[in-house]
Amino acid sequence: MAIFSLGAVENLNPNGTFISSSVVLRISNTTTAPLVPITVNVYDAPGSAPTGTVSTLFFTTTFALGAPNSVVTLTIPTVVPAYDIRVSSPAAAGFISDISIEAQGKDAAGNNVPEHTFPFGDWGSVTTV
Repeated sequence: MAIFSLGAVENLNPNGTFISSSVVLRISNTTTAPLVPITVNVYDAPGSAPTGTVSTLFFTTTFALGAPNSVVTLTIPTVVPAYDIRVSSPAAAGFISDISIEAQGKDAAGNNVPEHTFPFGDWGSVTTV
C-alpha cells in the first residue's frame, strides 16, 4: 500500500491561536485508469503537544478517482495544535506515479496561509507494500 504524508504540520501561533482553521486538499488522478479506493486520514499530530502524546484520527473519508484525470477537493477542519494528513490506496504500486496531491491551509477568514501551502513535491511517500 502506498501512503503519502506531510508529517506533522505545526498549527499554533505564538499567541496560542490556530494558524489554519482548515485545509483544502486537492487530489488528482493523473492517469487514464481508475484509482479505487483512495483513503484520506487526518490525525491530531503530537507536534506541539507534550512528548509521548498519541496521534488521534479526527477526519477520514474514502472515495474513488474513477474517471481519467478526475479531481476530488476536500475541505478539512484543522483546529488542532498540529495535524498530519495521510493519503493512501491499496492499489498497485503505480499509485505513486498516478496521483497528484496538493494542500492549502486557510485561516478563519478563508484566506490562504502561505506557510501551509503544500504542493505535490512536499508530500513524502511513507511506505509501499
